[in-house]
Amino acid sequence: MNILFLYRIYPSYGGVEVVTTVLANEFIKDGHRVTIASFERGKEGLLEQLDKRVFLLHLNRSVLSLHNMRRMKCYCKVNNIDVIINQWGLPFYTSLFLKIAVPNIPLISELHGSPTVTKTLLTTKEKIFMSKTVFDKLKHRLVLFFKRCVIKYGLRYNLRVNDAYILLSPSFIPVLETFIGKHNNKILYAIGNPITVKTDYNNYSTEKTKTLLYVGRMDYANKRVDRVVDFWIRCHNRLPEWNMVLIGDGPYRQALEEKAKNLPRIEFKPFAVDPPIEFYKKASILLLTSDLEGFGLVVIEAMSYGVVPVVYGSYEAIYDIIDAGKNGIITGYPFNEEEFDNSVISLCNDNKQRELLANMAVEKSLVFSIDSIKTQWYTIINNIITI
Repeated sequence: MNILFLYRIYPSYGGVEVVTTVLANEFIKDGHRVTIASFERGKEGLLEQLDKRVFLLHLNRSVLSLHNMRRMKCYCKVNNIDVIINQWGLPFYTSLFLKIAVPNIPLISELHGSPTVTKTLLTTKEKIFMSKTVFDKLKHRLVLFFKRCVIKYGLRYNLRVNDAYILLSPSFIPVLETFIGKHNNKILYAIGNPITVKTDYNNYSTEKTKTLLYVGRMDYANKRVDRVVDFWIRCHNRLPEWNMVLIGDGPYRQALEEKAKNLPRIEFKPFAVDPPIEFYKKASILLLTSDLEGFGLVVIEAMSYGVVPVVYGSYEAIYDIIDAGKNGIITGYPFNEEEFDNSVISLCNDNKQRELLANMAVEKSLVFSIDSIKTQWYTIINNIITI
């Protein structure tokens, strides 16, 4: 089978890019031919993680350009592409591009996030909240209404032209149905992301250091990493035996480091080419306080190494990943500092409970093993190819 992935930028540190790499490598391993097409080139050094047999197709940034149409059409014809997996599944124009360029090739699009919560919507809501005049508030409300209409239209179009539309969690399906109304729900499926780091369940150890860990991009609008640092500002004196490590890069990192410069036992680490497995092996607790998440890949990665997640419940998928109180902790919506602080400190101070949750976290992570996830992908691909 000849499979082509399409995404905005590749390669890069983002979760979508990492998942694409892992799936591509697995499909190659199973004897298929794989291409990854992208509109922008990312960090070339990350190609070390990609099987050398995967071909890269570079398009230009103007998604609907004639150049891109011709290049995609020619490439798919010459290489007998059997199915396309569009990893940039929210905007309508990527599906439109593919339906114009290669209308007869089965198309699967995946939405890597909540249908109703996007970065642009969150930013506009923040502007409404910060508005100082009635006029500004009204203006931003109109902008928000317009943006929601565009997203609704895009989702309806995608469901009309795709052969399968994938969400990251079963919980997102009713959310999507409520948001866009009547649609073709026969093409809706839910497949979680696979664990993208190497795991060794046979040699798993509960011997952990007293480390609180954050892994992810350091921005404000999405990840709200400031909440993790603020927790340490408030609570480091109550946890004298613990330390905190934050791994990641992004536009907000310098401000966070400045904020934390006088705090004890806190360390910032940059992203590396290799995933942070050594940190997963040692850390006891993972902290995630995002306002915007699609899945939270770091959660299942950490769980596979017995790191207990404490996650702000801002998105539906986390309730499918974590069974609250059994293999992790979910704090309520909206974000409450006192609840979050108490949840983390209680877990830090209870060694027995922490070890119990760690063992159960490892067990739950098996649901997201690459073997489990790729089997679900093969089922959908085979269904639409044989229709």
